Amino acid sequence: PNPFCEQHGLPRAECFASELDIFEGFGNIQYGGSRTDDFFSGALHRNTSGYYGQGDTVRGVLRGTGRDLSRWHVYSARWTKSTVSYYVDGRRQGSVNSFDSTRQPMHLLLYNWNTPWEDENMPNASTPDRLNVSVDWVRVWQKR
Repeated sequence: PNPFCEQHGLPRAECFASELDIFEGFGNIQYGGSRTDDFFSGALHRNTSGYYGQGDTVRGVLRGTGRDLSRWHVYSARWTKSTVSYYVDGRRQGSVNSFDSTRQPMHLLLYNWNTPWEDENMPNASTPDRLNVSVDWVRVWQKR
């Protein structure tokens, strides 16, 4: 459980392990009836780890962007009290309503992870065993 919540006696929902995925890249996947490199996915989880016997609830934006996402792009999210909006190169991809659990301090993580849930046929023998990723910059703003 979130130590900040326990130390400060915050409500139970704020002790959930909320997760905001600004961009999850899937590479060349089957989407909309064909293979595509333009698939965007952003997700907001209410309780990723299933703490306190509560399962995870996910709200997300899944769509083709019309852009080759194997190229360099700027991914961002605007997180307010009521919504999270997702952007690629400044163009809004969609929005989801916030959860009660997203009103708490969170950590910022950057990672790449190859998981089978994005395509049941991946990873397989053709999946590269190495992935080179470049991150030019990361910015976080907080409006007070």
